[in-house]
Amino acid sequence: MKTLILFAAAALCLCQSCATMDAEKTPTTRVADTTRTFAEKIQVIERDISSMEEAADLDYSATYVDLFENPEPDFTAALAFIKDGHNTLQQKQIAAYAMSNLPLDKYLQFASTAYRAYRTRNAAEELIAQIVLYKYPSPSNKIVMNYQNPGVIQLLSQLKADSRLSPEFKKEVDDVLSGVTLKDHLAKK
Repeated sequence: MKTLILFAAAALCLCQSCATMDAEKTPTTRVADTTRTFAEKIQVIERDISSMEEAADLDYSATYVDLFENPEPDFTAALAFIKDGHNTLQQKQIAAYAMSNLPLDKYLQFASTAYRAYRTRNAAEELIAQIVLYKYPSPSNKIVMNYQNPGVIQLLSQLKADSRLSPEFKKEVDDVLSGVTLKDHLAKK
């Protein structure tokens, strides 16, 4: 009888361990968190992922998924967050990915705010490239998908004219403006 009880207890522990491991590997969604500030949510996401090897790692944070699926309530706070020179590049990258599901007009405002932060040395070129050029989560990249939009053209033209941005970055901007980036993306599908 003791052997049976020990066996059952061991099996239960093993099942709970497997469930925990599976839960750690499975992206989750939950009810939106309205009790935390935007900055606190970014910190939670950063702890959830520990290190961001690639953007897809963010999907393992329920807080990130909540922000990505419903970014508009945090839009104003995200604008302030992206301009704040005290936030790290990784934190700003997380914020940018979370805001990538905004409607185009708000995403352009977010991108423009990030660019202003770059001009005042509160954001890195890498962040601007991520917001404007990066294709994750595809096809959500509002800039690439809407390259003919007048607001997109205006933003990209400003970026192209900035003497501090690298020639490589400007080449990618040219590719977006010409539609090459979108064409290449669609050809890979």
